Amino acid sequence: MISDFIEDNIREDKASAIFHSMLFYNDIRVQNYQKNSLSVMRNNIDWITDGGTMQKDEVICHAAILAYMELCMAELMHRGIEEIREQNLIKNAEAIKTLQKIKFKRLKSKDKEEVIKWSLWNYEDEVLAMSSSVKKAVGSCISFIMENEDGDLTVSDMENMFDIIKENISNQGLPNVVGDELEKIFDTEEEEENALDLISKAMYSKNYIKTVVDFCLDS
Repeated sequence: MISDFIEDNIREDKASAIFHSMLFYNDIRVQNYQKNSLSVMRNNIDWITDGGTMQKDEVICHAAILAYMELCMAELMHRGIEEIREQNLIKNAEAIKTLQKIKFKRLKSKDKEEVIKWSLWNYEDEVLAMSSSVKKAVGSCISFIMENEDGDLTVSDMENMFDIIKENISNQGLPNVVGDELEKIFDTEEEEENALDLISKAMYSKNYIKTVVDFCLDS
């Protein structure tokens, strides 16, 4: 786990910044996947209309909508896995575990980089982010539908629902990094500043993960 790797191998003055930069990255990935999921569902609304035979103002029964949501979840999971397989993520966990048996300080530079990459973000992390986002997106839709259980829903209502939920996610802005007055995330202002600096640098770089990895390796 990332927390174990950081605790065992990363200098204390860098640990908090690295940990919170990766929490932020996870939240960003989930947020992006959520919006993509809603777009896919909206673009494939014809699944519920039997190939587009229903009119936009035609009422859809709730059972058909819920069945459609189940179909969407399965399709989104399938598409997500296929897309992730095409990404250049470290999937060979066994090879990394072999390297991890060697003391981190004794590893060659290239091996250190591979271990850090895998520890911070790997294939399994991306799959978890994707699956979490799909569940959130579909869950938001089902909540909306259940709130309108006593009313009629049309194809047009469904399209508006996807647009509203997606807009709400976009309006949330970036994930909260620093917490609020009731729940402080960082123990000191220095920790907070270091984390925000790393996140900002990583966000505006060509490769977020590589920027964090370089930060880890920079002595």
